[in-house]
Parts: sequence; C-alpha cells; structure tokens
Amino acid sequence: MCLFKMKKSFLHNKRKKNFLIAAVAVAIFILLFSGGWFSRFISGAAISISKPFFAAENKIASWFESTAYIIEEKNKLKKENIELKEKMREMEAKSLFCGILNNENKELKNLLSRGEGKNYLVAAVIARPPKSPYDILVIDAGIENGIEKGMRATAYSDILLGYVAEVFPKTSKIKLISFPKEETNVFLQSSGISAIAVGKGGENLEIVLPRSININSGENIVSLGIDRMLVGIVDRIEIDITNAFQKILFRLPINIQELKYIMIEL
Repeated sequence: MCLFKMKKSFLHNKRKKNFLIAAVAVAIFILLFSGGWFSRFISGAAISISKPFFAAENKIASWFESTAYIIEEKNKLKKENIELKEKMREMEAKSLFCGILNNENKELKNLLSRGEGKNYLVAAVIARPPKSPYDILVIDAGIENGIEKGMRATAYSDILLGYVAEVFPKTSKIKLISFPKEETNVFLQSSGISAIAVGKGGENLEIVLPRSININSGENIVSLGIDRMLVGIVDRIEIDITNAFQKILFRLPINIQELKYIMIEL
C-alpha cells in the first residue's frame, strides 16, 4: 500500500516538473518567434508607467534652469547697478572738484588783480589757530619760493595781517600783528593820530591814548607809512575817570578761520 502511494506521488511530481519545463519552453518560443511584439508590449508598458516621472523630471529641470537664469540675471543687474552708482559718484566728485577749482581760480585772479603794480606771492594757509600756536599762520610757501623773514603778509593786498617770522624750505610761519605784545605803528584816519597798536592775542589789538583825545567808534585804523594798509576798525573805547588814559580796542578786519590765501609782498 505504501509502495503504491510513493509511486503515485513520484509520478505526480514528475508530471508537474514536465509541465513547468514545457511552459518555459513555450515562453521562449513565443519570445523568439513572436516578431518582437511581446518586447514592444513590455517596452510600451514601461514607457507608459515612466512617462509621468519623465514629465515631472523635465518640469523640475526646466524650473531649475529658469530659476538659475533669473538668479544669474539678477546678480548681473545688481553688479551693473553698483558699478553705475560708483561711476555716478566719481562723476559727481569730479564735477564738484572742477567747481572748486573754478572758484579758486576766480579767487586767485581777483587777488592778483588787486595787487597789480606790486610783486606778490600768493600762498595757501595750511594751519591756523588753534592748530597753530597763538596768532600764527602756516603757509605752503618757503625759501624755495623766494620767501624771506620779515616780509609783509597781507589779505587781498590791502589788509595787513603780519610778517614772516620763520622760513623753511617749503613752508613759512606768519606772525599776526595781533600776536601777544606784538607792536605795530598805526594811524587813526578820522582823528589824525599816530599810535602804537599792541597785540592781545586771539586777533585782538589795543591802543592806549590820553583820555583827552577824541576817538570815534568805527574809525578806520591803518598801518603807518606811505603804503598804508587797513589794520582794523575801532570796536570799543574804554574810559576810566580815575585814569588819564583810554583804551581803544579792535580786531583784525577779517575772519582768520575763513581765510584761504594770503599774499606775501616780495
């Protein structure tokens, strides 16, 4: 009985194995002699399945390309904008500088025209109080330019400022007539009185005269000599009834802080 069952099972497995072999053989035959319709079917199915993915991939690639292009163009525009702004600033600076040079040339021409008939050297003020000590100006001309100690320094050739105190190769120091204890011979035009003006510092000067002399406020004070220059204008008169003298106070008739050039009389 057992031998019969074993034989039956063996035959069943053998038939199953033969069936599988036959099925594989049929599949191979179909693939070989079907003219490629099966492979085309498989390929078509694969393409149909992958088509949405390819489309999505193309869209993503296109988006990345367009985004990269936009970013690149924005960066180019930003760079060009920066370059244009820099060029505009450069042009504005050049225009401003040309305007300054034009104004300075006009100013220098006016200065030189005022000094016609005399030999003057125009120098720029490069230091002034409080950068320079007391009532001292420093100019950008010196020995190399023909400057000598004792030469007269003027503003616009008609206002006496002081004298050259020290000379260096390319610079000079000008001591203002308002320098402390500096003495200058002056003449009060309206009163017709000669006097000595003494520097008090800070562009201030003082004249001491007998109280009996009548001095007017606002009176012009000029340097003494043939070639007279303006020294100042009477600002204040101090009178003390217990004192036989009066003080005439005045300042230089120009703002030293705004003075750009001075003229040295050679």
